[in-house]
This record gives sequence, structure tokens and C-alpha cells, in this order.
Amino acid sequence: MELIQKQGGRITRDNVVELLNVTLSQAYRLLKKMSDKGRIKLVGNGRSAHYELI
Repeated sequence: MELIQKQGGRITRDNVVELLNVTLSQAYRLLKKMSDKGRIKLVGNGRSAHYELI
């Protein structure tokens, strides 16, 4: 959550890959888990998709 706050309240999968040094699929799973728990929400789709804090 702190990582997202430091990114201005929004983050992309590519940001997670770069900042946490994980694979794209690992980043997807981390963000999906947070989204399922209601902590973040997916906004947009495709290349413009990003996650925002709720």
C-alpha cells in the first residue's frame, strides 16, 4: 500500500515489476489479490490500465 501511495495513488503492473523485481505474472497476482480484497481497483484496460487506491 505504501508503494502505491508513493506512486501518487496509482500503479501499473510494469511499475510493480520494476519496483519489486518480480515477473509480470507475479505482479499480476499481487495486484489481483489486493483488488479482490478491496484495497485497490482496476481502472481502464489494455496499455492504459492502472490500479488506484480505494
